[in-house]
Amino acid sequence: MKLSTDAVLLGAWTADLLQNENPLRILDIGTGTGILALIAAQFFERACVDAIDADDGAVFDAGINFSESPYADRLRLMKADVRNFCRKTGAGNNGLREGQSFAGKNIVPEKVTDHDSVGIYDLIICNPPYFDFSVPLSSISRHNARCSDSLSAADLFASLSRLMTECGRACIIIPYDRESDYVRTALDNGLTVHRCVRVSSKKEKSPYVTLLCFVKKSQSDADASPCNESSAGDAENRYLLEDDGSRSEFFRNITKELYLK
Repeated sequence: MKLSTDAVLLGAWTADLLQNENPLRILDIGTGTGILALIAAQFFERACVDAIDADDGAVFDAGINFSESPYADRLRLMKADVRNFCRKTGAGNNGLREGQSFAGKNIVPEKVTDHDSVGIYDLIICNPPYFDFSVPLSSISRHNARCSDSLSAADLFASLSRLMTECGRACIIIPYDRESDYVRTALDNGLTVHRCVRVSSKKEKSPYVTLLCFVKKSQSDADASPCNESSAGDAENRYLLEDDGSRSEFFRNITKELYLK
């Protein structure tokens, strides 16, 4: 399975950040190959992890990877668009709805009814599409994976706010130059920043991505330590690689259970 550095970074950072919180219900939005869901299942050993993606190819790939993982009984894969997604309370074998399979065959769209539960996830993770300009790409799948018109920031945060528990967390990774836009949109949807880490490739480089953990505004000020636009100085700065190409202490510490060396 090809691994995205951004996905590994987000998954490992989230696991490290929440290692003492033990979320029991986790959602991976836009799962792709399923790497974030697999990392969540590895680190949070009591959690049931739902993974959704609107793309048939992604669901097929994730299904194969889930079926071959040691966490298959705690992974639930659905073809669904988060904008109208609500998790069913029932689950079939291996956490799948009837008619679904990890091999990616017979995956049925998630149907929404007035009786579906919302606000039930303790943790939501997402590596969202964030290019907000039109790029001619060779396939719809590549377009949806790369371009934010397939999932806008407004749609993402409205979904996060709807699906999180009152004490839940939502962790995402975005380009550094989109940080202010995403934080502002989060605030508009009732979320505030709990942790903010700006990451560069090397120590002397400028940040290229930002890791963000959001909580609902209803949580106490003591629980949330925002690095919103009014207090951007609270953000942490980290880098991934030393000059010799080896992983930095930060990156090595959070990924030591993921890499073989």
